[in-house]
Amino acid sequence: MTTLKTRVRVYSHTLLHQSQDRSGRWRIGYLADPADQPGQIRVSRAVAAQICRDLEQLRTEAIDDAMASAECYEDALAQADATLPRLHLAGEHLVADWRHVEGDSDALRSTGPDPDGRYTIGLGLDWRQVTANRCDAVRDDSTGLSPTSAAYEAYIGCFSDPTMALLDFAGRAGIAVAYLDRGAIEADSRPLTDDEWDRLTYQLDSYDQHVSDSGDLNAAFLDHIFAAAGVERFPDEDTDNTGATDAHRTGQ
Repeated sequence: MTTLKTRVRVYSHTLLHQSQDRSGRWRIGYLADPADQPGQIRVSRAVAAQICRDLEQLRTEAIDDAMASAECYEDALAQADATLPRLHLAGEHLVADWRHVEGDSDALRSTGPDPDGRYTIGLGLDWRQVTANRCDAVRDDSTGLSPTSAAYEAYIGCFSDPTMALLDFAGRAGIAVAYLDRGAIEADSRPLTDDEWDRLTYQLDSYDQHVSDSGDLNAAFLDHIFAAAGVERFPDEDTDNTGATDAHRTGQ
């Protein structure tokens, strides 16, 4: 039996090199094909998404470190922007934003998938072939998000923030929603630390039930939209059904 040779290898970029480690370790490696151009690799969308998330994690850590000496969050963000690009998937396109790093308003790089659905990427990152045993973790298709999570990431990537994605989805699906995002909550209370926000978020999914249990609130809203649409909410019924109609009106 002949074994097919594969070109798949492990690659990383210099931003993930653990320079303080003299053994030459890399924080993360990615399973990829070498591209025709030196310094570039070909990856699946699942791996491309993981490259984005890992770089975002680097940025988060850099901002947290900078906050120890920065006067405000904006100063810490500026320090991270000076050394680390922003990388994200915008729909089908993989976009690297180096504008803050290079001080050049035109320093945007992007690439789309080829007919095989794979991305050829350089994007200003210095890609190098490494060995898997020198990586703390190796990403491939199996370490990516589930199909549902991947679809979620792709969908919200088309909008400025998840709230806009929610409102678009609700509008398309014909669903009335009420929402409280972090901005709305902080506007009605106070600025929250990320730790405080994390402690609150697990309770947010009960908001729909809280609103649904407010019968007067729902009834007032339904009265308004039925009237605005010129549609009777409770059609006239004969006297035999009057009791049932009254019970429906009062929620009894």
